[in-house]
Amino acid sequence: ELPGGDAPENAAIFHRLINGEELGPLHDMVALNAGAALDLWHDRTPSLDGEGVRQARELLRSGAVRATFVAHCQAATKLAAS
Repeated sequence: ELPGGDAPENAAIFHRLINGEELGPLHDMVALNAGAALDLWHDRTPSLDGEGVRQARELLRSGAVRATFVAHCQAATKLAAS
């Protein structure tokens, strides 16, 4: 079963996911979904154990997803202040 709830609970789950604290079915689902997108972007056939899924897992593990999210939040804050 995948976790989820109201907006504050979903935000907390999202932050746990990008901080590497949320493992299990949700992490797997996100990695599979992102992996399929990465495979398609690179003209590869999506696969459950393919390069895209490996890349997605590494991006989550390394903190790259979190860093990108933080950068987008900072840019949005600057644009909103303009």
